[in-house]
Amino acid sequence: MVSPVYAQMKARSARVMVSETQLRQLLELLSRAGGQQMAAAVAQGLGLPEIRLNGLLAGVQKLLNVDGYPVLAIDRVSKTIRLDLASLKMQFEL
Repeated sequence: MVSPVYAQMKARSARVMVSETQLRQLLELLSRAGGQQMAAAVAQGLGLPEIRLNGLLAGVQKLLNVDGYPVLAIDRVSKTIRLDLASLKMQFEL
């Protein structure tokens, strides 16, 4: 959350309604799961109804997918959410 790139993306996406707490919880959840988790498990881990998860994930993608790199990807067919930790570290200079 202290990355200058993150601060820039957050400023650009001012209307995105994702709290830093939610973002941190999502990143930790996916990281603990090896970067990939089923949507139902993510919703449960975040304490959200599954129907609200898509809106949250869309906002997170706007914050994390810098220059089109898929840091956070959603496979709608398999209902899987993937976090590319290597791309996250590279894009946000971590």
